Amino acid sequence: MTKALRTLSVALLILATSCSSQTLKEPTDNEKRADVLLQAGVEALEKKEYSLALRNLLDAQKYNPQSALILTDLGVAYAGKSDFAKAEEMWKKAIKADPKHSDARINLALLNVRKKNFPEAERLLKEATRDPAYSKLDQVALQLANIYQAQGRPLLVEQQLKIAVQENSDLCPAWLRLGMIQKERGDYAEAAKSLKGSVNGTCYKNPHAHYEIATLYLKAHEMHLAKTKLLEIIQLFPASEWASRAEETLNMIR
Repeated sequence: MTKALRTLSVALLILATSCSSQTLKEPTDNEKRADVLLQAGVEALEKKEYSLALRNLLDAQKYNPQSALILTDLGVAYAGKSDFAKAEEMWKKAIKADPKHSDARINLALLNVRKKNFPEAERLLKEATRDPAYSKLDQVALQLANIYQAQGRPLLVEQQLKIAVQENSDLCPAWLRLGMIQKERGDYAEAAKSLKGSVNGTCYKNPHAHYEIATLYLKAHEMHLAKTKLLEIIQLFPASEWASRAEETLNMIR
């Protein structure tokens, strides 16, 4: 399978490396040449060498002009050079070449987020959710949550965050955001569950999440657990602002 980077370079979202679908037919010589150039373009994108990526991908397109993978990465390269009009053109061509190519659709949605065209971004993201096999549904849900946050629609924000963590239980920021929403609403039992998710496994190194758990212990008058958690923050993250807050909180409750 051909690996290809699907990344919008405007600091909105970094989509993980994806694979093209396997085909039963033997690739043509032109498709093989295009694949080699695509790989070179992807390597350049990963290094943020956008001019080099653009040269390789434009050459790849000559050999396989209808490849949604190549067109999507061309959009990424143009975005990397801040040519967002050309990036948009490439992503639209990618969707036309393969209507099921969700990476191009998401990048196009993110471009609309950047332009604050939230209705169009929402439409594109919802189209991506119609493919249950798509590997980045957690990221789609996160972006929908961001759109609803910008629109002041808190119930939909929470709904999308729940979908995000259901799709990917290691999605630390989504667990934390969900826990904070529930905590602010006064739903401390649900907040405790979400904040626990925000420090599980790979999410453990997040002092903010640990501190919020400590505050929940304080609200529940579980002083021993609160003190233990605050001491843990100080020991694990001594240079962080959360260690300072933990120390201040400890001094207040002693």
